[in-house]
Amino acid sequence: MNKLSGIIGSLFVATVVCASTKSSASEDGVLPAASAVQMLALADKALAAGHLSAEDQALNFVRRGLAHEILGDRKEALTDLDSAIAGQALSTAEQSDALYDRGITRDELGQTDEAVADYTAALQLRPSFAAALNNRGNALRRLGRLSEARSDYEASMRNGNPHPEYPDYGMGQIAEALGQPAAAVEYYRSALAANPQFALAEDRLIAMDAGGEKPTAYVATAPERHSRQGRRAMARSVPATDGVDAASLLKPTISDSSAPGRSLQLGAYRSAAEASDAWTRVQKSAGELLVGRTASIIPVDLPAKGRYYRLRVGRLEADEAAQLCASLKARGTGCILPPD
Repeated sequence: MNKLSGIIGSLFVATVVCASTKSSASEDGVLPAASAVQMLALADKALAAGHLSAEDQALNFVRRGLAHEILGDRKEALTDLDSAIAGQALSTAEQSDALYDRGITRDELGQTDEAVADYTAALQLRPSFAAALNNRGNALRRLGRLSEARSDYEASMRNGNPHPEYPDYGMGQIAEALGQPAAAVEYYRSALAANPQFALAEDRLIAMDAGGEKPTAYVATAPERHSRQGRRAMARSVPATDGVDAASLLKPTISDSSAPGRSLQLGAYRSAAEASDAWTRVQKSAGELLVGRTASIIPVDLPAKGRYYRLRVGRLEADEAAQLCASLKARGTGCILPPD
């Protein structure tokens, strides 16, 4: 979910539905500056013309606020979003989106407490708003309210976050802040497994591995733009066996992904040995959930990234894979259902 989500396609100029500007957005939904300038001009024209319904006026305030935000004029953006929200003329979904947008603007202005209030108000209107959950988690984390932040990341993921790299990264930040580097590494690796291009997680892994030194706690100060994050409870730094006999743990095999059925992915690593070690740890922490299950290590060459080794369990029926993944998350083990 991005800042323009749910807004661009439904905006009006005067009383006529205007062509959606979303088609001119980049892949992540952020409009280029030229489109923002055009959007600003259209909103100015509509608001100056008058004769708008209360809802159309509010939508054009949102339009102009988003254009100001994209162009870096955050105080002007805040003024317009204030006007849009105060009128109470938007639909429930539009009001929730506007509150979320204002939360991001306040976050970027350093008004973190106010941003939390806006994300909370957006969630009161739409409790399953995963992007708002993630961004509130980010803000709470920066305020040092780590337990609340973790709960938001987890709720964001439960509500369908299609970008698990964001909550995984946030959970990694929490782990670092709590002095749990092993857990942080697992979260960052999980983030890269979901999105190998996610530079923030890659940078943290590089920094934590540099020279074999103990990593220093690191908490980002800038608000992350997208957020549907928070997947699992904090992992233990040293997993316990949970009653599973170490001799019964099965080693994964190097394989491919051509077999029938669905798999679930537990992580991606830079060597087969790392993936194998991770499987041993996961079996211990997951207890009976993975007893008798077999895992595969699937090599994959990623452009500009090199070779990774994906650790997967399967092949399973689709429903079985989804249920197992949910059960693993409940135990604090991260997993995703890759598109295969």
